[in-house]
Amino acid sequence: MNIVDQYARTLVKASQEKSTEEFNIFFEQFIALLKQKNHYKSLGAILRKVEQLSQGSESRNKTVMVVRDALSAGDYADVVAQHADVFGTQYDIEVDEHVVGGFVLKNRTHRIDNSYRSKLVKLYQRLVA
Repeated sequence: MNIVDQYARTLVKASQEKSTEEFNIFFEQFIALLKQKNHYKSLGAILRKVEQLSQGSESRNKTVMVVRDALSAGDYADVVAQHADVFGTQYDIEVDEHVVGGFVLKNRTHRIDNSYRSKLVKLYQRLVA
């Protein structure tokens, strides 16, 4: 990993872990460090890499709620709120005709299938087994 990547990852991590006020102080110190180490000329490349890393993490962590129709998504807000620690409070709504009812909430690492279809399949599997 080159120095630009290291600086960029440090900035991204600091922006996620610190409050706005703390980050502003951190950033001023960061700029001073770049000047001290004669790396200030790399600031443009560092900021481009920060933007690239930030966009990548947002798309990887994107949460999607899949429902039969967009109007029914609001019916499940309380269930989604129970899982806010995993999925967050922001999510996109995706309409899928194959979802008979209920919803599927998913992101890159987690999935909650609370659709009627999955429940019917599980019931069928228990009856056949």
